[in-house]
Amino acid sequence: DFVARAGSLLLGTAGLAALIAAGRALFAREVGWAAAAIYIILPAAFFFERMLLADSLTAPLVALLLWASVRLVRARSRAVENSGVRRGSAKRPFGVSRVRLEPRLRPLVWPAITAVILWTVLLTKISNLVFLVIPGLTALLATRRPIRAMPRTAAAYGLTALRGSIDPLGAP
Repeated sequence: DFVARAGSLLLGTAGLAALIAAGRALFAREVGWAAAAIYIILPAAFFFERMLLADSLTAPLVALLLWASVRLVRARSRAVENSGVRRGSAKRPFGVSRVRLEPRLRPLVWPAITAVILWTVLLTKISNLVFLVIPGLTALLATRRPIRAMPRTAAAYGLTALRGSIDPLGAP
């Protein structure tokens, strides 16, 4: 019982953090905190977050999907990465360094993360199919140039479809 409740609590906390981050990325810091405050006082959220049901998994996973979709469509292009522009070059505490990926793999990071979250959302409940449009709508509405975000969004959808074509149980 404790393990199930702890898992639900951790996923709910991650979903709340993702909601704050998505509100911050889309609008402003205050919007993220306002969205979190509204979510906390919602009766349905308060009721479902206490139980380990598919409904209690949906809201945090959709918040994570929204945040990942925003990161996906606003990811820096390869031209910016190769131009020598450094962002956030301040020293990191405790000697922590960034994980360096091979340059050819960098464009696949956010599509892969978005695809995993999208597949998880779809796997929890069949009625979550309505959330399949979130990455596409984010590409259209959250960027100034939606055409530039479409290849990354298409990659996320492609990876999701590829994952969906593989039998999750491994049956022959």
